[in-house]
Amino acid sequence: GGIVDLKRAFWGYNFNINIDGSINYNLGFTFNNQNDDRQRFRNDFGIKSEQTMGQNEKYSNIGLSFFGSKNLGRFDFSLGLRFDKNTISVDNYFRVASEKKININSLNPSFNILYGLDNIDLFANFSSGYETPTLNELSATLNESGFNDDLRTIKSKTFEFGFSNNKLKSKLSYNIRAFNISTLNEITPYESNSGQTLYRNAGKTIKKGLELEIISKITDYINFDYSLTIGSYKFQSFKLNDDDYSNKRIPGIPNNNHSFKIKYLNKKDLNIILGWKNIGELFADNSNNTLINSFNLISMKISKKMKLFNMNILPFIAIDNLLNEKYYDN
Repeated sequence: GGIVDLKRAFWGYNFNINIDGSINYNLGFTFNNQNDDRQRFRNDFGIKSEQTMGQNEKYSNIGLSFFGSKNLGRFDFSLGLRFDKNTISVDNYFRVASEKKININSLNPSFNILYGLDNIDLFANFSSGYETPTLNELSATLNESGFNDDLRTIKSKTFEFGFSNNKLKSKLSYNIRAFNISTLNEITPYESNSGQTLYRNAGKTIKKGLELEIISKITDYINFDYSLTIGSYKFQSFKLNDDDYSNKRIPGIPNNNHSFKIKYLNKKDLNIILGWKNIGELFADNSNNTLINSFNLISMKISKKMKLFNMNILPFIAIDNLLNEKYYDN
């Protein structure tokens, strides 16, 4: 698959104006810039050998956003609109010098409605979105050109509805929501004959399911949170050469996830977090022939806020796989 040497620099800023009145407004401007120097070498049984690619990759984003909200009795309405201008360029300095550049513009609305009852809130949301190919995805090519011209922008439409009791000052809070996400040009990974991970668009996909979040305060020092996602993630329409993957599960995405954390924080700022995560079964290929079994991960993190030379420091020890479980990491 190769060895990648990556040097990255990024920076950005955002500017927001809030206007409160009978209708509340938020106007925003963001700018993000990222520069990567990426070099790829052949992997000779774990040893870095011949260089096969070298290029400078640049990504910049300019975003303009508007968000307005209005309260009418038990109803809260909000409306948003965001425009993004993205510029992605690649300057290949290895072997034959070349430069490629693409511009991606996108305009996306959102609409939210919330109805407040005495103890719970009911809500429904709609939004459209987009996702540009990442620099890593664009740079992965078989011919080592460093730029995949065929990758297109992901476009999506999301519907959500659910209820929560977040406004209550309760020791137990919860949030339950159902979602339906239709996506065009989903980017999926696949492996070449040489073992390199490459990326391509996958027609239309549909993702739908249920999310549950629970946060509970057991004592003044101990609380826990639990989250569950159950869903169906399938290709709605995806044909590649003579193969039809329609109605197949999207590889790399499990149908269910469980996450549980119990947290201890005392008055002396000693913080201990124990976590458990269960990742459900998933497929490794578009044909759904290779099944990856579910697995469990136990994690632990211990930290203690301290003062040293009039500075606050937070040393910590974290172990993400406490039981040394072997698992698939996509």
